[in-house]
Amino acid sequence: MKDDKTPMITVRGLKKSFGDLNVLSGIDVDVAEGSVVSIIGPSGSGKSTFLRCFNMLETPDSGTITYRGKDYSEINDVAFLRANVGMVFQQFNLFPNMKVMENIIWAPVKIRKQSKAEARKNAIRLLGEVGLEDKADVYPAMLSGGQKQRVAIARALAMEPEVLLFDEPTSALDPEMIGEVLNVIKDLAGTGITMLIVTHEMNFARQVSDKVLFMDGGTILESGTPEYIFSESTNPRIKAFLSKVINGPKNE
Repeated sequence: MKDDKTPMITVRGLKKSFGDLNVLSGIDVDVAEGSVVSIIGPSGSGKSTFLRCFNMLETPDSGTITYRGKDYSEINDVAFLRANVGMVFQQFNLFPNMKVMENIIWAPVKIRKQSKAEARKNAIRLLGEVGLEDKADVYPAMLSGGQKQRVAIARALAMEPEVLLFDEPTSALDPEMIGEVLNVIKDLAGTGITMLIVTHEMNFARQVSDKVLFMDGGTILESGTPEYIFSESTNPRIKAFLSKVINGPKNE
Protein backbone atom coordinates (compact mmCIF):
# COMPACT_ATOMS: atom_id res chain seq x y z
CA MET A 1 0.00 0.00 0.00
CA LYS A 2 1.23 3.49 -0.79
CA ASP A 3 1.10 6.64 1.28
CA ASP A 4 -0.75 9.56 -0.23
CA LYS A 5 2.10 11.93 0.62
CA THR A 6 5.70 12.02 -0.61
CA PRO A 7 7.71 9.94 1.87
CA MET A 8 9.60 11.89 4.52
CA ILE A 9 11.59 8.75 5.35
CA THR A 10 12.47 5.93 2.97
CA VAL A 11 14.04 2.69 4.19
CA ARG A 12 15.48 0.21 1.71
CA GLY A 13 17.22 -3.10 2.32
CA LEU A 14 17.99 -2.41 5.99
CA LYS A 15 19.94 -5.25 7.61
CA LYS A 16 21.45 -5.67 11.06
CA SER A 17 23.11 -8.61 12.81
CA PHE A 18 24.69 -9.07 16.21
CA GLY A 19 27.35 -11.71 15.71
CA ASP A 20 25.61 -14.76 14.28
CA LEU A 21 22.17 -13.43 15.23
CA ASN A 22 20.40 -11.94 12.22
CA VAL A 23 18.00 -9.31 13.63
CA LEU A 24 16.93 -7.33 10.56
CA SER A 25 16.79 -9.19 7.25
CA GLY A 26 16.00 -6.45 4.76
CA ILE A 27 13.49 -3.78 5.78
CA ASP A 28 11.70 -1.70 3.15
CA VAL A 29 9.23 0.98 4.20
CA ASP A 30 8.10 4.53 3.41
CA VAL A 31 6.96 6.95 6.11
CA ALA A 32 4.89 9.98 5.11
CA GLU A 33 5.38 13.28 6.87
CA GLY A 34 2.87 13.75 9.66
CA SER A 35 1.89 10.09 9.73
CA VAL A 36 1.65 7.80 12.75
CA VAL A 37 3.15 4.37 12.11
CA SER A 38 2.71 1.58 14.66
CA ILE A 39 5.07 -1.39 14.58
CA ILE A 40 3.68 -4.60 16.03
CA GLY A 41 4.72 -8.23 16.15
CA PRO A 42 6.14 -10.88 18.47
CA SER A 43 9.05 -10.30 20.82
CA GLY A 44 12.40 -10.79 19.13
CA SER A 45 11.12 -9.79 15.68
CA GLY A 46 13.51 -6.83 15.39
CA LYS A 47 11.07 -4.01 16.15
CA SER A 48 13.23 -2.16 18.68
CA THR A 49 16.42 -2.65 16.64
CA PHE A 50 14.60 -1.18 13.64
CA LEU A 51 13.75 1.93 15.67
CA ARG A 52 17.26 2.23 17.11
CA CYS A 53 18.69 2.30 13.58
CA PHE A 54 16.59 5.41 12.89
CA ASN A 55 18.61 7.63 15.22
CA MET A 56 21.89 5.74 14.95
CA LEU A 57 21.80 4.11 18.37
CA GLU A 58 22.55 1.07 16.21
CA THR A 59 24.48 1.26 12.96
CA PRO A 60 22.91 -0.78 10.13
CA ASP A 61 25.11 -3.36 8.44
CA SER A 62 23.67 -2.49 5.04
CA GLY A 63 20.78 -0.73 3.40
CA THR A 64 19.77 2.91 3.41
CA ILE A 65 17.59 5.25 5.48
CA THR A 66 16.80 8.42 3.56
CA TYR A 67 15.50 11.39 5.55
CA ARG A 68 14.11 14.29 3.52
CA GLY A 69 16.02 13.05 0.51
CA LYS A 70 19.37 12.68 2.27
CA ASP A 71 20.98 9.36 3.14
CA TYR A 72 21.55 8.94 6.88
CA SER A 73 25.09 7.74 6.14
CA GLU A 74 25.88 11.21 4.81
CA ILE A 75 24.80 12.87 8.07
CA ASN A 76 27.99 12.83 10.11
CA ASP A 77 26.67 14.97 12.97
CA VAL A 78 24.87 12.38 15.13
CA ALA A 79 23.82 15.04 17.65
CA PHE A 80 22.14 17.02 14.87
CA LEU A 81 20.38 13.88 13.65
CA ARG A 82 19.09 13.00 17.10
CA ALA A 83 17.92 16.58 17.62
CA ASN A 84 15.55 16.06 14.70
CA VAL A 85 14.69 12.42 15.42
CA GLY A 86 13.74 12.12 19.09
CA MET A 87 13.24 8.89 21.00
CA VAL A 88 11.24 7.81 24.04
CA PHE A 89 12.54 4.62 25.64
CA GLN A 90 10.95 1.79 27.62
CA GLN A 91 12.86 2.62 30.80
CA PHE A 92 12.48 6.43 30.69
CA ASN A 93 16.27 7.12 30.84
CA LEU A 94 15.86 10.24 32.96
CA PHE A 95 18.92 11.60 34.75
CA PRO A 96 18.25 10.62 38.41
CA ASN A 97 20.49 13.38 39.81
CA MET A 98 18.59 16.12 37.95
CA LYS A 99 15.19 17.55 38.73
CA VAL A 100 12.45 17.30 36.13
CA MET A 101 13.10 20.81 34.80
CA GLU A 102 16.81 20.13 34.46
CA ASN A 103 16.13 16.87 32.64
CA ILE A 104 14.01 18.69 30.07
CA ILE A 105 16.21 21.72 29.41
CA TRP A 106 19.60 19.96 29.36
CA ALA A 107 19.61 18.94 25.68
CA PRO A 108 18.01 22.13 24.26
CA VAL A 109 20.63 24.22 26.06
CA LYS A 110 23.61 21.97 25.28
CA ILE A 111 22.73 20.86 21.74
CA ARG A 112 20.33 23.46 20.34
CA LYS A 113 22.11 26.28 22.19
CA GLN A 114 18.88 27.73 23.57
CA SER A 115 19.15 30.16 26.44
CA LYS A 116 18.16 28.72 29.80
CA ALA A 117 15.31 31.21 30.01
CA GLU A 118 13.92 30.11 26.63
CA ALA A 119 14.38 26.44 27.44
CA ARG A 120 12.65 26.81 30.81
CA LYS A 121 9.71 28.64 29.24
CA ASN A 122 9.31 25.87 26.69
CA ALA A 123 9.68 23.18 29.37
CA ILE A 124 6.93 24.73 31.49
CA ARG A 125 4.63 24.69 28.45
CA LEU A 126 5.44 21.06 27.68
CA LEU A 127 4.95 19.97 31.29
CA GLY A 128 1.53 21.57 31.11
CA GLU A 129 0.74 19.63 27.96
CA VAL A 130 1.59 16.30 29.64
CA GLY A 131 -0.22 17.28 32.86
CA LEU A 132 2.83 17.66 35.09
CA GLU A 133 3.26 21.40 35.51
CA ASP A 134 3.52 20.93 39.29
CA LYS A 135 6.46 18.47 39.03
CA ALA A 136 9.15 20.76 37.61
CA ASP A 137 11.20 20.89 40.81
CA VAL A 138 11.08 17.25 41.91
CA TYR A 139 13.52 14.43 41.21
CA PRO A 140 12.53 11.44 39.04
CA ALA A 141 12.62 9.13 42.08
CA MET A 142 9.57 10.99 43.44
CA LEU A 143 7.48 10.24 40.34
CA SER A 144 5.35 7.25 39.37
CA GLY A 145 6.28 5.25 36.29
CA GLY A 146 3.59 6.94 34.23
CA GLN A 147 4.77 10.37 35.35
CA LYS A 148 8.38 9.51 34.47
CA GLN A 149 7.34 8.46 30.98
CA ARG A 150 5.36 11.66 30.49
CA VAL A 151 8.43 13.65 31.56
CA ALA A 152 10.47 11.63 29.05
CA ILE A 153 7.98 12.58 26.33
CA ALA A 154 8.22 16.26 27.31
CA ARG A 155 12.02 15.99 27.24
CA ALA A 156 11.95 14.54 23.73
CA LEU A 157 9.55 17.24 22.53
CA ALA A 158 11.76 19.98 24.00
CA MET A 159 14.22 19.33 21.17
CA GLU A 160 11.45 20.17 18.67
CA PRO A 161 12.03 17.00 16.63
CA GLU A 162 10.41 16.39 13.26
CA VAL A 163 10.18 12.67 14.00
CA LEU A 164 9.44 11.04 17.34
CA LEU A 165 10.18 7.37 18.02
CA PHE A 166 8.52 5.40 20.83
CA ASP A 167 10.09 2.08 21.84
CA GLU A 168 7.34 0.22 23.74
CA PRO A 169 6.61 3.32 25.87
CA THR A 170 4.17 1.51 28.21
CA SER A 171 5.95 -1.84 28.65
CA ALA A 172 7.56 -0.86 31.96
CA LEU A 173 4.37 0.59 33.46
CA ASP A 174 1.83 -0.84 35.85
CA PRO A 175 -1.54 -1.40 34.11
CA GLU A 176 -3.24 1.58 35.75
CA MET A 177 -0.53 3.93 34.44
CA ILE A 178 -0.64 2.83 30.81
CA GLY A 179 -3.68 4.91 29.91
CA GLU A 180 -2.19 8.22 31.03
CA VAL A 181 0.81 7.76 28.75
CA LEU A 182 -1.24 6.51 25.79
CA ASN A 183 -3.52 9.55 26.11
CA VAL A 184 -0.52 11.87 25.79
CA ILE A 185 0.65 10.03 22.67
CA LYS A 186 -2.86 10.16 21.20
CA ASP A 187 -2.88 13.94 21.71
CA LEU A 188 0.49 14.18 19.96
CA ALA A 189 -0.88 12.24 17.01
CA GLY A 190 -3.16 15.17 16.28
CA THR A 191 -0.34 17.74 16.16
CA GLY A 192 1.18 16.66 12.85
CA ILE A 193 4.46 15.32 14.21
CA THR A 194 5.67 12.16 12.46
CA MET A 195 5.71 9.21 14.86
CA LEU A 196 6.87 5.61 14.79
CA ILE A 197 5.65 3.55 17.72
CA VAL A 198 6.67 0.05 18.73
CA THR A 199 3.79 -1.15 20.88
CA HIS A 200 2.03 -4.21 22.27
CA GLU A 201 -1.15 -2.18 22.85
CA MET A 202 -3.23 -3.39 19.93
CA ASN A 203 -6.33 -1.26 20.53
CA PHE A 204 -4.13 1.82 20.79
CA ALA A 205 -2.32 0.96 17.55
CA ARG A 206 -5.64 0.48 15.79
CA GLN A 207 -7.02 3.82 17.00
CA VAL A 208 -4.04 6.11 16.53
CA SER A 209 -2.20 4.81 13.45
CA ASP A 210 -2.26 5.78 9.80
CA LYS A 211 -0.17 2.70 8.98
CA VAL A 212 0.63 -0.51 10.84
CA LEU A 213 3.72 -2.63 10.17
CA PHE A 214 3.71 -6.26 11.26
CA MET A 215 7.25 -7.55 11.86
CA ASP A 216 8.32 -11.14 12.28
CA GLY A 217 11.72 -12.75 11.88
CA GLY A 218 13.48 -9.48 11.10
CA THR A 219 11.23 -8.56 8.19
CA ILE A 220 8.05 -6.60 7.62
CA LEU A 221 5.66 -9.42 6.91
CA GLU A 222 2.85 -7.06 5.92
CA SER A 223 1.89 -3.40 6.19
CA GLY A 224 -1.28 -1.46 5.66
CA THR A 225 -4.00 0.58 7.28
CA PRO A 226 -5.15 -0.47 10.76
CA GLU A 227 -8.40 -1.72 9.26
CA TYR A 228 -6.51 -3.93 6.83
CA ILE A 229 -4.00 -5.38 9.33
CA PHE A 230 -6.50 -5.97 12.13
CA SER A 231 -9.58 -6.98 10.15
CA GLU A 232 -8.81 -7.88 6.56
CA SER A 233 -5.37 -9.52 6.39
CA THR A 234 -5.53 -13.22 5.57
CA ASN A 235 -1.90 -13.87 6.54
CA PRO A 236 -2.06 -16.82 8.98
CA ARG A 237 0.89 -15.56 11.06
CA ILE A 238 -0.74 -12.18 11.61
CA LYS A 239 -4.13 -13.72 12.37
CA ALA A 240 -2.60 -16.10 14.91
CA PHE A 241 -0.64 -13.31 16.60
CA LEU A 242 -3.60 -10.96 16.88
CA SER A 243 -5.86 -13.74 18.14
CA LYS A 244 -3.38 -14.51 20.87
CA VAL A 245 -2.63 -10.96 22.02
CA ILE A 246 -6.19 -9.66 21.77
CA ASN A 247 -8.17 -12.69 22.97
CA GLY A 248 -5.48 -14.31 25.11
CA PRO A 249 -4.20 -17.89 24.86
CA LYS A 250 -6.82 -20.59 24.49
CA ASN A 251 -7.10 -23.22 27.18
CA GLU A 252 -6.04 -26.60 25.89
